[in-house]
This record gives sequence, structure tokens and C-alpha cells, in this order.
Amino acid sequence: MLPNCIVNGVAKSGTTAIYSYLGEHPDIFMSKNKELNYFAYDSKIGECNDAHFPIKTQTEYEKEFECSKSYKIRGEASPAYFSILSSAARIHKLIPDVKLITSIRNPVDRAFSGYLMHVRDGKADPKIQDSFTPDKHWVKLGFYSKNLQEYYRIFPSNQIKIVLQDDMKRDTAGTMERIFEYLEVDPHFKPEVKQRHNVGTFPKNHLIQRILLQKETVRRYLEPVTPYFAKKILWKMEKLNQQEPPELPAEHKEYLQNLYREDILRVQDLINRDLSNWLN
Repeated sequence: MLPNCIVNGVAKSGTTAIYSYLGEHPDIFMSKNKELNYFAYDSKIGECNDAHFPIKTQTEYEKEFECSKSYKIRGEASPAYFSILSSAARIHKLIPDVKLITSIRNPVDRAFSGYLMHVRDGKADPKIQDSFTPDKHWVKLGFYSKNLQEYYRIFPSNQIKIVLQDDMKRDTAGTMERIFEYLEVDPHFKPEVKQRHNVGTFPKNHLIQRILLQKETVRRYLEPVTPYFAKKILWKMEKLNQQEPPELPAEHKEYLQNLYREDILRVQDLINRDLSNWLN
């Protein structure tokens, strides 16, 4: 069994919410694990590790859908398929008739969200001054036009459903209804859209955050002998150390808008949508 639907939106653009809402529909089977990343895997790349690429063979990939025979739609969601350009050709080679759901987001907001995630993970400096130079990973992901062009080159446009995160935030239920129509399943099904997914936060104390990040080491090596109450304490401490993220400073927002301007205009033409609000 292979999927006939793939959510291949850019990271931090609502892919988790779409994946979750699709999985609530009675006619749709979504893989148990999000981000299988099978079509992004390349054994020649040194960064291909088990954490980022849990599925490396077609046999393993098909096993993820072995319980999906009774469903009209079988799907998965992997943002890496958008950022790793070679994924498009690999998907088409194996599943040429697949329906793609490609979510994108204002690249300025996406860059800031990506930065905040890296700060939470201890992979970025919480001092924002030099955090949005063009070489930063979370900035580079905001140039969408080249990636979209590759998908439009390989797949017919009627197999690509573009979803703006703006629409998901403004009218989640209506946007999901249109996605269900695209997938030709009951569009009147109402998923639990009030539930928020992948909500961004910011550490109150970065030293405490670095200490709490060691919980992954605890989980990997000490979980079999760690009392449950001790794990609960770590989880609670992590939650208490989070707060609402700060606003992106105006000077950084203006810089990013100018950086992305030409690419936004190209994306606007590609998807035939007015994106002028991304430049204001």
C-alpha cells in the first residue's frame, strides 16, 4: 500500500494542524508518525541519520500504510519534501497520481517562527541581533518560488493544492472543507479545529532551558530506570519555563520583507494569489 495524498508544505506553515485534521476524517488514513521523510532520504548525504530519516526503504514505507486498505485516502505529512528539492522527482517516480497539499506561510513570520524553535531547542542564540542573515537555515527556507516551480514542473497543477496559513488561521473550518473537496471525501465533516497544534513558545530562562534539554539524553539512556514521578517533574519544569514568544522587532521585519520581496512576487504569480499583505 502506498499513499495517494502527501502534505508537503514548508516547515512551520501549519503542516501539523493539517495532518491532524485530515486524520480525524473517517475516510482518511494518515500515517501514525508524522514526517516519515522517505522521499527526502539520500544515502549519499552524510546528514541522513535515523532521527531525521526513520524510513529508508520502500518496504518500510509501505508498512506504514498496511492498515489503510479500507480508507479512500491514505496520507502522510513531511515538510522535508518541500525543502529538499529532489523529493519531487522521487515522489512522482513512485506515486505519479498522488495529490499534494502544499502549505506555505508569510516567509517573514515563518523565519521568525523557525528561529524561535531553534532557540527552544538550544540551537540558536537567544540574542536576536544577528539571527536573520541570509545564511541562517530558518531564513533560507523562506524562498519558496524555486521549490514550487519544481513541483509545478513535475506535477500537473490539479494535483497540487496550495494552502496559505493565513487562510487556515482566518477560517480553519472553511479551509479544511476545501481540502476535503479536493481529496473527494465528505467535505461536510467537521474536524476539531479549536485544538491548537504546535504552538510556539519562548524560554523564560535560557540556562534552565539548556539544562532541561538534557531530558532527551535522560529519555534515551536512563528512561528504563527513571521513576515516573521524576519524568513528570522534568516535563512540568519545561512547561513552566515557557512563555509567549516576543514580537519580531520592526527593523528585522522590514529587513526580511525586503529580502523576500522578489521571491514573494514570483510566488504570487505561480499560485495566482494576492500576497501583497506579506509585504506590508
